Amino acid sequence: MNTKTYIYLLLILVTGNVFSQAYIPVLNNSSWVVTVYNFGGSQTFTISQIGQETVGIYTYQKFGSPSSSAEYLLREDVASRKVYKNVGGADVLFFDFNLNVSDNITLANGENYVVLAITNINVNGGQRRQWYLNNISSPFGFDEVWVEGVGNTEHPLIANYEMLSDPVFALRCSFQNGENIYNQGIANGGTATDCAALGIFEADYKASKIIFSPNPFQTDLMISSELSFNNSTLKMYNAMGQMVKQMDHLSGNKISLTKDNLTGGLYLIQLFENGKLVASEKILVKD
Repeated sequence: MNTKTYIYLLLILVTGNVFSQAYIPVLNNSSWVVTVYNFGGSQTFTISQIGQETVGIYTYQKFGSPSSSAEYLLREDVASRKVYKNVGGADVLFFDFNLNVSDNITLANGENYVVLAITNINVNGGQRRQWYLNNISSPFGFDEVWVEGVGNTEHPLIANYEMLSDPVFALRCSFQNGENIYNQGIANGGTATDCAALGIFEADYKASKIIFSPNPFQTDLMISSELSFNNSTLKMYNAMGQMVKQMDHLSGNKISLTKDNLTGGLYLIQLFENGKLVASEKILVKD
């Protein structure tokens, strides 16, 4: 048996049980913490869902960050384990998590890739599958590394071949429904990255637009944000500084607060994300 055949059989043995696991979608109330390294410095920012957009026959989830004007339109076919991205008005295949070792795929750059290996990496609460795709069209082409339920390990929503020069991106953390899944430190076999201490949630929410409407309100108050709330907490205080209402585990772009038994008067509402204060607003309740 030659060396190449041995390596091929070994990869099949290592990855042969990969698809016995249930598929984990990428787009599931997801957000990511990414660091971009420019010449002379770096910046850490969040990417979250900021709405939906219909283009042609497809409806995409729209993702973006207050730190950048870039927006990304993606949709996911869970049944086929594929993620599509709208690029210049065209619906193109972005991820295919149905691939096996030695499978070939042509990506949006028109170049051909082969799956060299599918391995498991450590995440919070278990493991996720990771695909290594080698560019076989060009000796100078960029390879791809995909993590199921996460995206690319550099920039989760941009393919490596789209990042041909500086700046360099690195995925620090990913979240689904407010829960930290991918953690750079854990994935690299080291100390867990403290995602909450990165200091980016508060800045990004302050840069976004959070609306409290109507104010004053008599029956219901709607709190809406350009960024999705992820496992947020709402606290409401009366004029005496006493907390009169608390709502936990809030997710999505809108929060509905009902008057219930609150008496008329001035109140303070505070919103917290991962223990950080992201919004504070005085609200007038009418009888």
